[in-house]
Amino acid sequence: MIRTLRHATELTDHREHERLDQSLLQSVTDLAAAGTQRAARRAQTPAAALQARLWRLSGPDVDSPLILSAPAGEDAGPSPAAPSISPQAECGIRQAIHTQSVVTAMQPSANGSLRCLTWLPVARRSTVMGVLEIDSPVPLSPARLNIVQGMCSLYANHLSLLHDSQVDTLTQLLNRKTFDDSIQRLLNHTRPHGPQTWVAVIDIDHFKRINDGFGHLFGDEVLLLVAGMLRRAFRHQDKVFRFGGEEFVALLQGLDEVGALTALQRLRQTIEDHPFPQVGRVTVSVGATAIQPGDAACDALGRADDALYHAKSHGRNQVCIFEHLQANGAIAPSATLHGDIDLF
Repeated sequence: MIRTLRHATELTDHREHERLDQSLLQSVTDLAAAGTQRAARRAQTPAAALQARLWRLSGPDVDSPLILSAPAGEDAGPSPAAPSISPQAECGIRQAIHTQSVVTAMQPSANGSLRCLTWLPVARRSTVMGVLEIDSPVPLSPARLNIVQGMCSLYANHLSLLHDSQVDTLTQLLNRKTFDDSIQRLLNHTRPHGPQTWVAVIDIDHFKRINDGFGHLFGDEVLLLVAGMLRRAFRHQDKVFRFGGEEFVALLQGLDEVGALTALQRLRQTIEDHPFPQVGRVTVSVGATAIQPGDAACDALGRADDALYHAKSHGRNQVCIFEHLQANGAIAPSATLHGDIDLF
């Protein structure tokens, strides 16, 4: 009981999804392993280490592709499920999602002995968030299974509370406070020769005219539709935030300048081509910059804002990269004063 309470305390101490995922996996591995090892010895079964993995749905639909959260002890961060999931495992995971019940199966290991695979749905209020997979030498006892299910419920409740505090109420994108935390973590891990991370500020052109001409109800609908396109435009590891009003910010990881520009241009074109109800054509302007070693958050945001200002003041409905503008002499290194131009 003391061990379970200690793990529950550690689990609810985390505020970052990746660390929360790892805490759940570490708790499950510790709490379930002792019982399975004793059972394996009694059954004279090779007691290879118990392994736990957490699969998450990459989208709101129950048939969305699966994303693997890093196993305990590895670097946190989601990766595509396809390279590491077997057909039997995917079948078990999908069954657990659709039935919202525990699914078990026996499968042979590399040394010929049978191992038990257990899939437990992680859900809150009938909404499945993911599936916990446990690979053990023998099936979990009912008592151990109850403890693991309790940890999954605690994890789901805590994750739901975190979600409510980290997302914008209208668009369900991440909010400004979450951006502050996210960019600080990225800044702390930026290296001179490591993968580039881009900050992109995305602003809906002439949004005030939409609100004034069609009313705030249609203005909110535009925000919701743009938010949906932002979610679909980027990869799972990228993050999108509503910064306030009609302004959004995206953090794009592991892309060079061409890749970042391609992704942002694709988003801009998607929004321009979309027929918005009543409003018709809506466009966005985008300013972006690469995070540099030694940057403070205000440095990166300042450069992205300068690039956005250039896009707004040179016709709107375009993507401007700060580094490209600076190399071409279109923007000064210390350009921060935007004058009295109407950006919105």
